[in-house]
Parts: sequence; structure tokens; C-alpha cells
Amino acid sequence: MKKIKLLPIASVFLCQHTQAADAGAMENARKALEGALVAQEASLRALKAAYTSLNEPGSEAQVNAMKAAEAAAADARIAAEAVRPLVEITASAQVPKQSPMVQAPPAKSLDLQSNAKSVPTIAGMIKAGQANSTASLSVTLPNYGNEENVGKNRFQQFTLSAPVGKTSGPTKLGTLDGLADSAKIQYSFTQRQISDLDRPDGASWAFGLAPEVGSKKFTYNDASTYTEKEVTRTPYGLTLGASYQFGESLPLLFARYAFQRKYEDSKSKVLCRPNAEVIECIQGPVGEPQRKTSRILTMGARYQGGWYALNPTINYDHVSKVKGVDLPIYLFGASEKKPSALSGGIGAGWRSDNHDFTFYVFVGSPLEFWSLW
Repeated sequence: MKKIKLLPIASVFLCQHTQAADAGAMENARKALEGALVAQEASLRALKAAYTSLNEPGSEAQVNAMKAAEAAAADARIAAEAVRPLVEITASAQVPKQSPMVQAPPAKSLDLQSNAKSVPTIAGMIKAGQANSTASLSVTLPNYGNEENVGKNRFQQFTLSAPVGKTSGPTKLGTLDGLADSAKIQYSFTQRQISDLDRPDGASWAFGLAPEVGSKKFTYNDASTYTEKEVTRTPYGLTLGASYQFGESLPLLFARYAFQRKYEDSKSKVLCRPNAEVIECIQGPVGEPQRKTSRILTMGARYQGGWYALNPTINYDHVSKVKGVDLPIYLFGASEKKPSALSGGIGAGWRSDNHDFTFYVFVGSPLEFWSLW
């Protein structure tokens, strides 16, 4: 007896039919599929009859059953060939939409499998403390250079920041940032990659760097002339960062290492010079500002809850041996379920050099969960 091979038409079509986008092509493919299924059912019935007549080899019933099976199989192959071009047309008509059975990535997850470039975003932040306040403005260029690297996201960001109003002294933050009280510009580059492309909500890691340069004016007293002078200095720095998240809804862990060349006021003294009638005295920093170096290691975590977010950091300067702690608490605009145009909250910091606590409030753009800076 001949062996008749039947094409698995239904399974082949259904596999490719999920990619159909054009309505007309889909209708034609549906009709062709119905014809192919009818032909295959007839082939199956004829084949069943041929197997049933095996107990009568050479009989007229077996011969007729074999002829019917061969004819039905031929009709099935013809129907399959008719379906094939329609399936190819519908498959190439449009990129397939996401299947309803596949869950979309969580709100805070980035679309790491997309190579489409995103629109630049502009964000701002105002941070007001007990003695010092700062304002910043940043422009982010996401998905930069991500044409061929599926599973990666690259970001460029330019940030301008400056102290607001008069300050009562050098900014002493728990972050130990030596350029916080300078007008500065920072450029940052970050690349984030998902560990497993089949699990967009799984583990991911990121790394980046951020050079910065600032400008700050200093006023000091000249001990030789007993006059007040003004000078401008240019601090600068470079920060390297990396982060890792084990999975969705788990805290993000990050680390940074910053090298900074900064300037600080000289020690304040009282200078007096006698003249014929009175003694004139001036008080303030004596001598030009002093250049200092910082090497700051930062370890931190970021957690985004239902309506709040935490971003604690522990900082250590290897040069001055100063330790610092900073804890911003986002009280609004940090929810995953309710996106907001603004975020804000309160924060506290502590430093080991003066043992003082600082408290501040902040209002600005939404929390950037994956930011290293």
C-alpha cells in the first residue's frame, strides 16, 4: 500500500496567521484556509477507508479507496499552495501586534527590545535647604546610537545647575558633592542592558560616566594691601557609575566613584592696620581660595513603592575621610500606577566632619528610576 503524506495545513496557517495585518488579505486567506481544510478532511476520510479495506487486499473496495485517497491528497496539496502566497502577503503587510497572551512590560521598565529613537525630554528640579538652594535643568537624549544593539538603551543627558540666591557659606551636603555650590554643566552617558531578552521584567544592569565643569566666584582679603579682591575658579570632576536590579519590583542597587577638583575659601581672619587716628579692621577669608581634591565612593539603593520612593546613599571621601548619608523621600509623583508631570518630597542628610543634620524639600520632574546620577 502507498504511503500518503498529508500537509499540516491548519497548524502552518495558524502559526503565520497571527502576523496578518491587512483586512482584505486576511479574508482571502480565511477562505483559502476553509477550502484547504475541506480538502484535507476528504483526504483523511478516504485514507481511513483505505486502511479499513486492508483485510481485503486487491479487492475492488481497496483499489477505489486508494484512488480516492490519492485524489483527496492532491486536492489538499493544491489548496495548500493557494494558501501559501496569501499567508506570505499578510505576514509581510505589517509588523505583528503584541499577542493578548503576552503581558506588557511594567510601567517603570524601559522598552529594551525597541530600536526606535525616543523624543528628547526636558526636566527641572528645585532643591531648597536650610541655608542653601539649587536649581537644575536637564535635557535627555534617549536611545542614542541604538540602531543595531537590541536589548540595550543608551542615554545622553546635559544638565545645568546653579545655587539659588545668596548662600550663608559653602554647601555641606550629605552627598559630599564638592561642586554643589558652583554653577556647572554636566554631561552624562548611560547604557542599560537587560540580561535576558525573553524576560523584559527580569534582571538588568547599567553603567555610565559623567564629566562636569563649573565656575565659582570667590571674594577674599589681601593681607598685603588690606583690600578685598575677587577671583573666579573652575572646578571640575568625573564620575563613573554602575547599577544592577535583580528583577521587577526589587530595589535598584548602584555605586558611583567621583574624582573632583574643587576650590574652597581660605580660613577667615580679622586683619587690622592702624593709622593716625583709627584702627581699620576687615574680616573674611584671607588669601586666594584653596584647591582641594576629593575621591568620593557612593553606595546607594532606589526603591519605588505604590505612592512613594526612597533613594538613600552612603558616601565616603577617601581624601578627607569624611562620611556622609543622604536620604531623599519622594512623597508624590513617584507612583508606578499614576504617572505625574512633577515629583517632590523631603530629604535629610548628615556629615561626619561637622556632625550636622541638614533637611530640605525638593520639587521637580518625575523620578528617573534608572538614572545613575
